[in-house]
Formats: sequence, structure tokens, C-alpha cells
Amino acid sequence: MDWASIKEDMISAEQRMEEAGLCMRLGGSISCRIDEESFFFAGGDLRDRPIEPDEIRRVRFRRAQGEAGIHAAIYRVRSDIHAVAFTRQCFGSALGVLNQDRLAAEDASGSRVKILVVPFTMPGSDAQRSHVYRLASKDRAAGFLIAANHGAFAYGRDTEEMFASAISLERFAKLFLKEIGNTTIPCQVVHGFDSERTGDGIRFFDPGTPGRVRQIHEQIYDRRPDVGYIVHNRSEAAVTVSRLNDQLFALYDDFVELIGSGVPVPRNLQGADGRDGIYVSDDVNASFCYDDGAFCYGRDARAADLAARSLEKACIAQIAAARMDGANVLSRRDVRRLNRRKG
Repeated sequence: MDWASIKEDMISAEQRMEEAGLCMRLGGSISCRIDEESFFFAGGDLRDRPIEPDEIRRVRFRRAQGEAGIHAAIYRVRSDIHAVAFTRQCFGSALGVLNQDRLAAEDASGSRVKILVVPFTMPGSDAQRSHVYRLASKDRAAGFLIAANHGAFAYGRDTEEMFASAISLERFAKLFLKEIGNTTIPCQVVHGFDSERTGDGIRFFDPGTPGRVRQIHEQIYDRRPDVGYIVHNRSEAAVTVSRLNDQLFALYDDFVELIGSGVPVPRNLQGADGRDGIYVSDDVNASFCYDDGAFCYGRDARAADLAARSLEKACIAQIAAARMDGANVLSRRDVRRLNRRKG
């Protein structure tokens, strides 16, 4: 296959994976082997569009750094692999916040499938590369690895097999969480009452937005002049957390980048002070409202939507962890290090 065809294949595969709900644009990446010395790599950033041909770069194995270096580690240990993707898929990633270093689930035939979990280290670091290399060496028949508090790596002999590996992991993860954690909540942002800041006020997209909700939007815009758009996520997962938890913890690195170190949850509609039903912070881009989900915000629609998608994944993971042995929450030190990387 010539280089132009390889790039077209990568673009098509990334689009297909995003459409399948594997959250490629929350910092996912994709690569394809060219020869024994190099591979094409793209992604690793937050996007609201497909990758472009000129964003796909050639990387030599011996010079691969950061996220590309993790892909290189898989290619080095698995000579049969020609396509690798890093995904932020919801349920597969949720397994990576449980206090487990290996898991097992059944496939469609009833056979047990072993799932290895890479311990959390800074994404793209030499330590993460070493862990991925070691675990990929342990099971040379596997098509995926979970990276704790980060996401999942899926791979195959071509992009079709890579895609199938990612879908298989998501299916196994759903089955595992259903059987072991009794978690069957779908992972999907459900838009309630969204809004955007305009030159002379606030535009509510639903004319029937209740007065109480309008006040919440006004409160957020008043306290956060940098916010230009709010997504009101009323998904089952977000509403469940708003009812049952005191805080949504930082469980993923993309959550830290898009939202912050954690989101407190009011215990009632009036809040702790008897007046404010939500908490608005200068450095946290989401607010919960008791029994009404979460308000996720950013400077524009793209930023608010990415925050809502990241929060949805975190809600699913926290609910699953609460029904099992607890969550592996990112430490304050890890959060500080991630924030330094973010700049």
C-alpha cells in the first residue's frame, strides 16, 4: 500500500471509531506501520473534526517520543501488528479506574478473555512506554491493553482488526461491569437546557427553559466571564451522580485537562449555604445540580461539549467503581503534574 493510501485508511478508521462512540477526539491517536523503521502517527489532541492528511506525520521507531512512543513500543514487541489506536472509549476506560491490575470477561463464545491494565504514569512518559512494552509482551495474542486513568490501546494486523479489537474491548467491558458491578447505565450525553452567551445577554436554545435552570445559567455566566457556552447534561449517569455522591473525582487525565481536579456535588437544591444550588469555581468547568445532572461549560460550544463528554465518562466510571472495590483516583500530585503539562 502506498503512503497516500495508508493515510486515507487511517483517516477512515479514525472517523469510523469516533462514530462508533470510542471517543477518539478526546485526545485519541492512531498509527499505521510503514516499514521496519517507521510508522505514520496522528492525533493525541482535543478535536471536534476528523484528522487531516497533513496532520499525519512519519515517525521513526528509534526517535518516537510521547504518545507516538507508546505506539512504537507496541510495534516493537508485536511484529505482526500494523495498526494501533489509543481511544478514550467509555466502558473500556472505566475498567482502568478500578483497583485491579488484570481483569477477565467472556467473549461471545463463552471463552474467558484476559484484560491487562497498565498502571497509571504520566501519559506518553518513558515509564508508561516501559509498562506498555512489558504487558504487551506478556500476551502476544491480545488485541488491546487498558491504560489506568488514561484510556485504552487497541491494535491489529490492519485497521479493520484494530477497530474490531476496540469494539471487542468495549463489549467485554460492558459485560464485566454488568455482571460484576451491576452497571448497565448507557454512556451518552443527554442535552437538557443548553445556552450561549451573546453580546447583550444569554441565548437559551429551548424557549421552555425553566426559571430555576435559567438562574443557574445566569449564575455561571456571572461568576465566570470567560465562559461562552453551557451544556446541561441530564444523562442517567450525570443525574445518578448528582443524587448520590458528594463529589465527582478526577479519574482521567482528560478530565483534569477539560474540567479540573474534581467537581463537588450539592446535597440539595439549596446547596450548603441554603441559597446556592450549585458550586461555581474559577478553575473547574462543571457544576452539578442536585437531581438534575451537570452543567458543563467552556469558552465556546466545542469546549463545553468536550467537557460534557469527559464528565459523562467519569460519571460512568465512578458509578461502576462505587459498586465494586472503589476507584483508583488520581492523586493531588498527579493532578498537579498533569496541570503543569497542560501549561
